[in-house]
Order: sequence, then structure tokens, then C-alpha cells
Amino acid sequence: MPRTRFDKAVARDPLKEIVLGRKKAMQLTELQLAEKTHMSRGRLRGLLSKPSTEWTIGDALAFSKTLNIPISEMRELIARY
Repeated sequence: MPRTRFDKAVARDPLKEIVLGRKKAMQLTELQLAEKTHMSRGRLRGLLSKPSTEWTIGDALAFSKTLNIPISEMRELIARY
């Protein structure tokens, strides 16, 4: 019988969730998001594969500006988690 991991808590990353959710809502591809944030595609992939705690302030601001996420909302998520 296959093993399940329902008993383990899933680590949440609310900042990353809001960035990926807004990207999907705006129907942006990875390439389009990379161009709009002035990042290379590889750098964007690297950032999105890491937890948001490893992002720089500049990265968070670039996502905020590009995806029209209010900075106050991002601050709230950072402070909460």
C-alpha cells in the first residue's frame, strides 16, 4: 500500500503563495514575469524554488511592483510568518 504523508504539517510560504497566485490570475508565463521583473529566467526559477525568506528586499519589491501587490500586504505577510 502506498505511503501517505497526511499526518505531517505542510510548511506554508504565504509570500510565495501570493506571488504565484497573482501570476496565475494575471495569466503570466514564467518568461513574461521574468521580463517584467527585469530578471533572467534562470534567476526567477531559482527564486521561486527557494523559500521567500531567502529573497532580497529588491526581489520582493520587483514582484510587488510587477504583480500589483500592495507593499502593505506583503509587509503583513512577512510579519505574520
